[in-house]
Amino acid sequence: RPVDRPPDRPTDDRPTDHRPTDDGSAGGDGSAIARGVVDRIVEGLAVVLVGDDEHEFEVPVAALPRGVVESSVVMVRMTDASIEVLGVDDAATAAARERAAGQRERLRGRSRRFGR
Repeated sequence: RPVDRPPDRPTDDRPTDHRPTDDGSAGGDGSAIARGVVDRIVEGLAVVLVGDDEHEFEVPVAALPRGVVESSVVMVRMTDASIEVLGVDDAATAAARERAAGQRERLRGRSRRFGR
């Protein structure tokens, strides 16, 4: 008896051409979805760090979705030839900012203890 499968899933065990990503998702066109951080914006270009190895990509500011600023955590679509910023991950951005604020407070506490 045949097994019912969604039409977008292969019916056999052939490997796909999708690259692995941080979150494990991939598009049917060979693109991959990953998480990145906008490290800096300089002269009309946003430098986006993607993945655990923080690979740098430059994206024109005009191509960014509304609301993207330095330190925004963003979702990106990557292909072999390009990167597209899809949007801001608001929850991840807020969590990263909270962690950074906590680290700053701990550092301020240390400097007070040592009389700085």
